[in-house]
Amino acid sequence: MKTSRFFSLLAMAGLLASCSEQDIQMRTVIQRDGSCRREVSFTADSATLVGHPDAETQLLLVLSDSVWGKTWGIKGDTARHAYPMTVRQYGKLHTSLPTNNVADTLSIFAERGFSSVEEMAATPIVLSAGMPLLPQASLTKRFRWFYTYYTYEETYLHQTQLLYYPLDKFLNDDEASYWFTGEPDLMQGYSPIEKKETYDMLEEQCDRWLVANYVAAAYDAVEFKGTGEMCDSLYDLSLDESAYRANRDSLVSYALDHQFSLGDDIDSLFISYFGDGVSVPAFASSTIERKLDTCMNAIVELMSLKMDYWLVLPGKIVDAGTGILDEGAVRYRLTGNRLIPHDYTITATSRAVNVWAFVVTILVILLAVVTLFLSPRRRTN
Repeated sequence: MKTSRFFSLLAMAGLLASCSEQDIQMRTVIQRDGSCRREVSFTADSATLVGHPDAETQLLLVLSDSVWGKTWGIKGDTARHAYPMTVRQYGKLHTSLPTNNVADTLSIFAERGFSSVEEMAATPIVLSAGMPLLPQASLTKRFRWFYTYYTYEETYLHQTQLLYYPLDKFLNDDEASYWFTGEPDLMQGYSPIEKKETYDMLEEQCDRWLVANYVAAAYDAVEFKGTGEMCDSLYDLSLDESAYRANRDSLVSYALDHQFSLGDDIDSLFISYFGDGVSVPAFASSTIERKLDTCMNAIVELMSLKMDYWLVLPGKIVDAGTGILDEGAVRYRLTGNRLIPHDYTITATSRAVNVWAFVVTILVILLAVVTLFLSPRRRTN
């Protein structure tokens, strides 16, 4: 059986993203009047903690916005300190902490209030592939006299702009959703051997999807000079630019048919496809390598997005959607992987008691009883 490469590709992606992956926690609190508050906490490296202008973080939008109230603190400690921390504070903590790992021990906290959920949704907090991740949000109220029902919905759009070839060319909607989100459960009632066969098929198809996008990115990384001569090439390629561009899909199909792997030599793939004696671009050149890294890092950065999301609604939660009820809040797992197959929607419904409605009802009943007993007919009898 062919050795699957999907996890090796993801392992390479994880290795590239490990330096920037952050532990992000977000809490959204919806009030009865429709206003809301968003609280974010996340770990950060030393440059981010001291507010260095060149700091790289997925939460750059929060840190650069003065409207957000920002503090820092030690994990497990309720004390908060003004952000950014000073270099002296950082140095002191670095030498005093048992592990000397300040980034894993400190968190940055940010909080901001909004007049509506629409205003909150229009204020992104996370960058993905250098672009703000903008959700769509809505809050629906249903008045039922004694109770008011609140339904909140927040949708993050799937990130198709990062891909040359969408996932639906390799997996159907249910298969892609199951692989990246675990839903729907396609293997319910399967025997162990049937589960393994299905799992291997999904893994192989996702492998082919990643390879197709990598080869397409490598192909498009090649640039031509004004004369049609290929930039950063070993020799002059016997194709002009228009003829070269027209061959991308054909080369991708060729690579998949010949079991090309991400770890294989891309130069050898070009030589094999175009034929012996045909020159190929120098993919080790700094220009092409830089463009290819930029393209692949965009996908890696999306996959590195991992966030624990808590939603708090007025009253008691009666429907947690796909989330998990956790001490009065609904907890979701928002990750970049979940944005690959389709949109990811966070939704929940709560029921809040209208105390005034009970009071008014009791008063009306008491008034009716009193009126009944004091009516003229009853006095005459």
